Amino acid sequence: MLPRSKDIPNPYVYISEPLTGRPDLENIKAFCRRIAKVCEETGLYPYLPFEHSDPVLHANVSAQEVFAADKDLTQGAKAAVFYLPGDPSGSFGVGGEMAIAANADLPMAMMIRRGTTLSPFEQGFIDVEVRGKNRGLVIEFSPDEEETSLFSIARFLISL
Repeated sequence: MLPRSKDIPNPYVYISEPLTGRPDLENIKAFCRRIAKVCEETGLYPYLPFEHSDPVLHANVSAQEVFAADKDLTQGAKAAVFYLPGDPSGSFGVGGEMAIAANADLPMAMMIRRGTTLSPFEQGFIDVEVRGKNRGLVIEFSPDEEETSLFSIARFLISL
């Protein structure tokens, strides 16, 4: 059984990343672990979904269980960080969590690799829910700006 918000140390940050069908999955996980380290350094527990529901490593976990856990864990978080790594050759995999976080009125940080083509939903979400309601941060960065982007995440988390 997947963890629920009551099982996670509070306060925690939900870190959302694409998992399904991504050829760059290990790079995505490595960068999310760096985000998690920033969370820990700012006194917040990082929740990394891939540690519990990676579609390859945890193939025995049902889609219904993943949905129920991710919905509960997103709603119970202090904030959410969404990583959009670019190269949409697979799923961005964060749209559901974005909508859940918006409905829960969570502060949100969007980390977007420069050159990423966003869907109309994602772009609209960023414009309306994050920038429009001033409840988050949008960080666009290139590979050589990773350290700066992580510093921006630290400032965002400290401000919560």
